[in-house]
Amino acid sequence: MSATARSEPAGPAAAPSSALPPVLVGVALVVVALAADLTWLLVPWTAAPAAPVDPTAGLPADAVAQAEQVASSLRLPSLLSTLAGLVAAAAVVLTPPGRRLLALARRVPGGLVPQVAAQVLAVLVVVLLVRWPFGVWSETVRRDVGLSVQSWGRFARDRLVSAGLDAVVLVPAVLAVVVLARALPRWWPAAAAAGGAVLVVVLSLLYPLLVEPALADLAPLEDGPVRTEVERLAQEAGAPVDDVLVADTSTRSTTVNAYVSGLGPTRRMVLQDTLLSTMTAEQVLAVVAHETAHAAAGDVLRGTAVGAAGTAAAVLVLGCAAVAATGTGRAGRRRPVGRAAAAGGVLLALLLVEQVSVPAQALVSRQVERAADARALGLTGEPDAYADAFRVLVLTNRADPSPPGWVQWWFGSHPTGAERVAAAERAADG
Repeated sequence: MSATARSEPAGPAAAPSSALPPVLVGVALVVVALAADLTWLLVPWTAAPAAPVDPTAGLPADAVAQAEQVASSLRLPSLLSTLAGLVAAAAVVLTPPGRRLLALARRVPGGLVPQVAAQVLAVLVVVLLVRWPFGVWSETVRRDVGLSVQSWGRFARDRLVSAGLDAVVLVPAVLAVVVLARALPRWWPAAAAAGGAVLVVVLSLLYPLLVEPALADLAPLEDGPVRTEVERLAQEAGAPVDDVLVADTSTRSTTVNAYVSGLGPTRRMVLQDTLLSTMTAEQVLAVVAHETAHAAAGDVLRGTAVGAAGTAAAVLVLGCAAVAATGTGRAGRRRPVGRAAAAGGVLLALLLVEQVSVPAQALVSRQVERAADARALGLTGEPDAYADAFRVLVLTNRADPSPPGWVQWWFGSHPTGAERVAAAERAADG
């Protein structure tokens, strides 16, 4: 008989032989404790400044008011998009119409793999369609204030590429959980947790090679004063970067940014072309110093390790809860995770965990960014240029220099612009 499980048994079946193995509970507790300890040890827990911070970052009142208005106008569609996506995913998995859609996906011929893939893609397509109007709303706001210069075709292409990249990650992840749960009905959470940790490392390693080129055209930074200074700063920091690339951001947006990514042989620094055209040479070097500080401290590796540990802990806890739920109660009342029919539920759980973990990820990121700011100020010895660079970032990106506390707590991956300017000003005074 085929293992595709196109239909559920009509009559009662034998209940699972036992509930959650006690050893697995112990392993879960140990992994959670280790993840917490690793996070505590690896993250530079730099305290936020106790001194008062000018919420305007020393910018003109009209510029601050405009930045606050733009941030507020973009916040609502972003929040609604996230909420609508989660509700849509839950509706597909939990409501009768949604379950009928997943039942159709399970009729795909070819066995377990295409059936699981079809279910995951069905959920992702529904989520994409539901979130699309909110993306259009955000894009319209960005166009109205001059932040976006891309065509609607480019907008659609970028969203579809991003959705495709999500599918490339989520389809194998969900399939792996389903396969492991079939093979190891009581012990699969441990194997899935290990696999989740490995996936985080692999994604961090391959992100510069597979994801970045799909989202932007990258070219080496041309020889000249900027590249010379970039290489000098990296050498002085003890973090030589093999690749310094420029992204063609100006074809889509007027915003400015820079970042480092990759591990080992894939590590690179990426500067947006808008950064190079908007800032002075001193301000560009201030931003480069910040990214160089990340490279010198191994922040990508640090973040990958924390992310892998957190992923393993979350998967293990969720898996234990799933095993406990499917191992109790009357037979037939719950679907074992190992069935193809469980693919939608696994995906929903992953999407929920992703959103619930946002505040923790933001907290860790803010601490890492504060430490990089401090190191960068020491590298350049030009705190005034550093403060000016972040003022330009606020003005150009129309970023609220001092967003509402709940927004910063939940979503803020960086210290506020006002905080970063204040830190540079204190360094200049000191």
